[in-house]
Amino acid sequence: MGKEVRQSHEQLGLSHTVGTLLLLLAVVAIALVILPGTVGGSIVGDQPPASGDWVITRDTVVTDSTVTISGNVTIQADLTLMGSILRIAPKFNGSESINVTGDGALMANDSVIESGNDHSYSFLVHGEMNLTHVAVKDTFWGVQVRTGKDVLLNDVLLTDLNGSALQLEEADGTIVRDLRIHDSGYVLRKGQTISTDDVNGFVEIFDYFPGLIVISGGSPQIDGVDISVNGTLFYWVLFHQNTADGGITMDLEWPIVDVDTQDAIAISDILVRESNLILNCSVEHTQTVPQTTSTDINFGVSGIVFHNYRE
Repeated sequence: MGKEVRQSHEQLGLSHTVGTLLLLLAVVAIALVILPGTVGGSIVGDQPPASGDWVITRDTVVTDSTVTISGNVTIQADLTLMGSILRIAPKFNGSESINVTGDGALMANDSVIESGNDHSYSFLVHGEMNLTHVAVKDTFWGVQVRTGKDVLLNDVLLTDLNGSALQLEEADGTIVRDLRIHDSGYVLRKGQTISTDDVNGFVEIFDYFPGLIVISGGSPQIDGVDISVNGTLFYWVLFHQNTADGGITMDLEWPIVDVDTQDAIAISDILVRESNLILNCSVEHTQTVPQTTSTDINFGVSGIVFHNYRE
């Protein structure tokens, strides 16, 4: 026979109070997990300013914090981001930057670097850098590594792009592992003005869009890139024809990885998936006299394109 359990009204009220208290504690605990950096964060070293540039001249560690800078971030010592968010708020695209100088170093783990508004910022690397489990968003022409010093991008997401995602210039010391380049609203624009002479009214254009990864000189190592990009490539032409008959032929190409180096280079495991790109090409035609004209457009996408490789 089971044992009967009874509670008084006072006991029931106490149990309800304890249950509510436990529920509130659980909500607080969930908030602490979901919103790291809003509670209990710390910044040791050069403190970020209320406005203007943040110049880091001594070793600085940012832990579980969100930092928004309305100017440039100039790193002249060691800056370490741990579980933090660093936001740059440019006045317009490319007006402000993160600049890892030759004397500085940027280390980030489980962190986010992004814009604090609708504009993109420049990300320049002249010193050492180590990004592990980091999301980098909203860059103006990508993370631009211009050094042969040690640079590691390990399990990094590059997204919300404005131009290329990653530019490596003479980046002998750069290692890229498990990079993800994802963008669901990618837009790239390019164009030119061209005219015919007075005899030959036909012109040809051979041009290409900047790649998602651009390598200029040096011998970086790239092992594992997952690319998923959807968007539109815009190309415009102002075409002036000086003859009665003529036309324009355009051969346009978009190299996803664009390599221009004579040094030995290691690139492996480049995966492009679930990507849909639309070419939007506009030709504005002007003429000296009434005439006929023709337009022929060819467009292609290449995985990896090598220029001047080991000549």
